[in-house]
Amino acid sequence: MTFQEQEVSAIRERYARRNAQKCEAIYDRHFLTGLYCKNEREVAYAQIIRQAFGNDLSKRKIIEVGAGTGSNLLFFQYLGFQWGNIYANELLAERYNLLKMRILPPPTYFTCC
Repeated sequence: MTFQEQEVSAIRERYARRNAQKCEAIYDRHFLTGLYCKNEREVAYAQIIRQAFGNDLSKRKIIEVGAGTGSNLLFFQYLGFQWGNIYANELLAERYNLLKMRILPPPTYFTCC
């Protein structure tokens, strides 16, 4: 097994453990701590992105590695990135399939596995 294959396997194992422990509740939008963390993260992302690239993000491109269910993709569009310039990468097939169903309209580009 190559190093890359070992790392992919390790990532899948970590997600399986997290799912088995029911940690997803902290990401539930109705869980106040999760909302606070999400808002805090978005403020930090916005500050970093705007400081690095300015306020006009319409021609900039961005890729979300480990896109999960796509929440950050929606946030990037809210910041001013155009859909055609937002790219998503997700390793886990079940999350990739949720991502494709959840995020509309294309042309957000997705890759899996």
